[in-house]
Amino acid sequence: MLPLSLTRAACRAAVQAAPLHVSSTAAVQVSSPSPFQVTTSASGPSDRVTCTLIPGDGVGPEIMDSCQEVLQSMGTKIDFEEMYFSEINHGASRSLEDVMTSVRKNKVALKGVIGIPEVGWGGELMGLNTSLRKNLDLYANVVKVRSLPGVRSRHQNIDTVIIREQTEGEYSAIEHESVKGVVECLKVVT
Repeated sequence: MLPLSLTRAACRAAVQAAPLHVSSTAAVQVSSPSPFQVTTSASGPSDRVTCTLIPGDGVGPEIMDSCQEVLQSMGTKIDFEEMYFSEINHGASRSLEDVMTSVRKNKVALKGVIGIPEVGWGGELMGLNTSLRKNLDLYANVVKVRSLPGVRSRHQNIDTVIIREQTEGEYSAIEHESVKGVVECLKVVT
């Protein structure tokens, strides 16, 4: 299942509205109004939605091609606005501002894996992926995990949700060299 990124406000609202209960027998349902309500495309018929598509690097484009195939075979009425965004192939990549503008305009995005180089293109500590998440306030990565009936696995009756914070802590990129050879990294937790 593809992860769902939520804003910090949506996470707080969901937890406050309905306490999260995870067990091996109960389904997890978090219902809260989304700050990103999808609107229809202005250019197409009124029942179509425009989605920003960020193919990514490595296996990302293949995964996004498969996602588009699945969505089209389901009969979804989605138009994709493709935005190439990469730290690996920086010369062909759209700017962070262009990608954020598209996501804000369309209010929905499908993003593939964005490769992370060993050294940032401009020497920045924070990569494009983390910058995109921080600028759009995509605070948490939420993944539902469930056992499938009839599928043999080591563990049975799994029904859980994993929420991973993705903009603070080590993602803060607050580092400095206090004295030559001594680098300090601050971890931000709110």
